[in-house]
Amino acid sequence: MIFIVYFLEYFRLIYNVFRKLFYKNSFAIASQAKNSRLNSAQLFLISFFLSPLVGLIFMIKTKKRFSYYVYQYKCPRCKYYFTENYKICSHYEKDGYKIELKEVKKIMT
Repeated sequence: MIFIVYFLEYFRLIYNVFRKLFYKNSFAIASQAKNSRLNSAQLFLISFFLSPLVGLIFMIKTKKRFSYYVYQYKCPRCKYYFTENYKICSHYEKDGYKIELKEVKKIMT
């Protein structure tokens, strides 16, 4: 009888450790979803209900977001973006003003 009590205590201890690791791994996998097409809530639910291993496989196998940078040139006065590299704003050049354009790096997805 005492053997069963020790076995149940040991089983409860192992279960609590496994459960905490399960939750922590689910949260860890969900926090790494920044470049995946799945958002962190979706990845957490997959990891939590299926298993963290399945969530990790989903995170690795889903295609990554394709993003690249585009340099544009912005007029600080009229807030217009130019794709070509001009030195001054062509809108204000007609009025006689010479406003230099600022280079802006934009993320395109």
